[in-house]
Amino acid sequence: MSTRMVVLASVLSVSALSGPTSASAMTHGVPVADPGVAPWLATVAPADTSSPLDDAVCDGALVAPDRVLTSARCADGLDPSRARVYLGARRLTADHGPARGVRGIAVLPGYRRDPSPATPGDPDNDRARYDLAVLLLDRPADVAFLPVARHSARPGGAVAMFGHGLTGIGGAQARPDMLHRGDLTVVARRDCAADDSALCVADRSARVAGCRLDSGSPLVSSAAGRPELVGAYSFGSESTGVDCVPGAPMAVADAAAFRGWILGPLPERMPYPLQSPMVTRVGNTMRCAMPGWDTSRGSLPDRVSTSWAALVPEGTALRQFPVDADASAATDKTTGPLSTLRLAPDLHLAGNPVSCVVTARTSGGSVRIASEGVTVSAGPGPGARQTRGG
Repeated sequence: MSTRMVVLASVLSVSALSGPTSASAMTHGVPVADPGVAPWLATVAPADTSSPLDDAVCDGALVAPDRVLTSARCADGLDPSRARVYLGARRLTADHGPARGVRGIAVLPGYRRDPSPATPGDPDNDRARYDLAVLLLDRPADVAFLPVARHSARPGGAVAMFGHGLTGIGGAQARPDMLHRGDLTVVARRDCAADDSALCVADRSARVAGCRLDSGSPLVSSAAGRPELVGAYSFGSESTGVDCVPGAPMAVADAAAFRGWILGPLPERMPYPLQSPMVTRVGNTMRCAMPGWDTSRGSLPDRVSTSWAALVPEGTALRQFPVDADASAATDKTTGPLSTLRLAPDLHLAGNPVSCVVTARTSGGSVRIASEGVTVSAGPGPGARQTRGG
């Protein structure tokens, strides 16, 4: 994986439906091996990944030939120009199906994340509202899509969840290769502290639970013997401070409630970068230039911010140096300087890459893009000075 993608990953889951398929998924779900069961399943990963098993970030469902529905928490911050969608993945290491690029992303208006009452300092445990996003594919898919339900599922209704998330925390099988399915029942919203944009589901046998990387996983019901999409997995027991609790109620963004938006024109989209930010270095000064925006695929940003990130020698953590950006720069399509970082001697970071990370926002979502890492002879330390502009 490139330095840019490492930075982004760090800045940056019914009887008629049963059957086999392949990938990895929820705690105590059933492996699915039959390729005919969920051809509409969509798995989102970086475009330059060597293996979706290692780098897939979430799942979703193909709801029209050229659009995928997933969770907003999966899509918000994703760089659409560097994303790939695999359709009908059976095994993430081999049989992961046809792939498509992404020509645009729209996040449902009103999306927001609320800190977990149990662990308010951990954003991974946040609850979410209006947690839906649409990924527009670069060309139509040749596989069957999953219709969006016209009516919200009611308590007592049977649903099945399909996903590639973890089967537990830790252990050799926490990230298995096969797709999994879990049979669930719709319960009252109060059981999972969901708002009116979501449904609540649980396993009455107290076994199946959503887990890490299940975000966006489709929840499917059967209508007149045919599958239809009722929602996308949003959050589960992690919001109470404990991961992957078997049988714990789970919140599911209600797809039927927003069917018109999902299948509509989506005029407000997240910014679509024309290229990555460009970093140049002269002496102890590093300068980050604007990426520019493709307005045929996304909206011009309302706000832009930047930060600087340096990989520590272990290569597994980032030291970040926030830098403010002018909001007016958001409408500048040039690649002129956006921010400047002045380096102070720091032997700990000597010889390691430093990257500029640009975050651009609209009402249709935010995108986070990192430059290629630039290796410096002395990285930023506690005494590093940062200035705005060119």
